[in-house]
Amino acid sequence: MKGPFLLWMLMFAGLLTAIWMGNRFGFIGYVIGLPTGAAVMLGILSGATLTWIYVQGLLFRGVPEFPVCRNGCCRGGRLSDPGDYKTVWNDDWTVRGFRCRCGVTYQKVGRRFVELAPDGSVQPYLIWNRLKGWCPDPQLEAG
Repeated sequence: MKGPFLLWMLMFAGLLTAIWMGNRFGFIGYVIGLPTGAAVMLGILSGATLTWIYVQGLLFRGVPEFPVCRNGCCRGGRLSDPGDYKTVWNDDWTVRGFRCRCGVTYQKVGRRFVELAPDGSVQPYLIWNRLKGWCPDPQLEAG
């Protein structure tokens, strides 16, 4: 449903622009208006989508999505880019965690970034705070 809806939106914006430009500039306005309107609408939708992804990451997931590893040498990339982290898969093709270049495996649990031990246990590491960014997990200090 999303693909056809996007095409209808682009065509509608292109037609409106073609009609407006055609009334203003004549035949050439009709010809140029359709692709111009579709391109402008695509730009607007792309900008809105990128803004929504950034705001969602800033409020709920963390930006960058992966913080600096415990050793301090591996970093996550911008927005959803894993940066120095590689995805680790389970046997049933679900994501087990993310391994940094140092060899330490981490897992994201909500806003928390925890270290995953080889036996499957987790040790708290960092938590995402909307105002401070990635900071030490209080569970780590309490435990």
